[in-house]
Amino acid sequence: MTKIYDYVFVTHLPAFYKINLYNKLADQLSILVIFISGSSLIRTQDFVQNTDYRFDHLMINSAPFEQRSKFKSSLKFIKILSQIKFKKIILGGWDLLEFWLAWGLVSQTKLSVAIESSIHESKTTGPKSWLKKIFVSKLSSAYVSGIFQKNLAEQLDFKQVKIITGGVGLIHPPKMLTNQVKLAKKFSGRFLYLGRLSSEKNIGLLIQLFTEKFKNYHLTLAGTGPLDKVVELEIKQKNITNVSLLGHVPNSEISALFYEHDVLILPSQQEPWGLVVEEAIAYGLPVIVSNKVGCHPEIIKHKINGYVFRLDQNNSEVTLSEITESCYWVAQNYVNLVENIGRYPEFDWRSREKNQIAAYIN
Repeated sequence: MTKIYDYVFVTHLPAFYKINLYNKLADQLSILVIFISGSSLIRTQDFVQNTDYRFDHLMINSAPFEQRSKFKSSLKFIKILSQIKFKKIILGGWDLLEFWLAWGLVSQTKLSVAIESSIHESKTTGPKSWLKKIFVSKLSSAYVSGIFQKNLAEQLDFKQVKIITGGVGLIHPPKMLTNQVKLAKKFSGRFLYLGRLSSEKNIGLLIQLFTEKFKNYHLTLAGTGPLDKVVELEIKQKNITNVSLLGHVPNSEISALFYEHDVLILPSQQEPWGLVVEEAIAYGLPVIVSNKVGCHPEIIKHKINGYVFRLDQNNSEVTLSEITESCYWVAQNYVNLVENIGRYPEFDWRSREKNQIAAYIN
């Protein structure tokens, strides 16, 4: 008898947080996950390296995602679709040819999408938005990560079922609840940025903040990206002593970063979700984020477990002033913020994990 899957997920890469989610779902559902590729030129190996697959899965391409042959990939994908049976297929977006092939071949009643882009960075006007509206017009449902993602679906005139999942995947759980560790020490002025070093993350403004306003505080930049050499050169030429550039930090060592720092800061101009914010909260760190970070309505309560500042993309001085105010405020109220993380159940990673799984099960 041919196996009938409850869900078939089609997604770009085997990112660790997706694998964690699929493993949990597989405990209660019959699922197949189709990965477009097993690696990426812009993702570190430990981001996608995972052998703990407790679900049926297929890898269409052995080549890195960016170097795959879209023609051959499409042919393989069509063949796979013709050989499997399922109740629902959940596509990981609308940005790939493979997704559009499934859109054309699968009946509307079985067709769904995971929307992880937010209203802030995804186009809702012009030719690209027309294509998105055509894509979602055939879907029977959409799994939206949060409010900003739901807003995007609504702006694209999607009127069918919208299920808020509350996340894009599951983080690696902390080995210990570090909000208790944080309470045992005072604020030491150590701020952490963890992510890609790219222009949309406001890295230049962040360095300016700590060289002009917060010379007595320390900023650690952990991550790699197109601004690697630029940032390294600026730190060296200006002899900046309170900003450290770590480069890539393996997933196995990230928990140590959270232990060593007081606050996570993420001033992005564009951030569809921001998984690192979930990780920081789980490890007991208050967070400072811009209002463009896609997860903040779900994870951050302003002045309860962190601070959400207004980002003005056209006036860096306004933004600099906003970040300055947020850093001062968090420093002055640090102990209360840490206590609140342990006090509110909606900040607990276990509750968030349970709710995200339930969104698919129910």
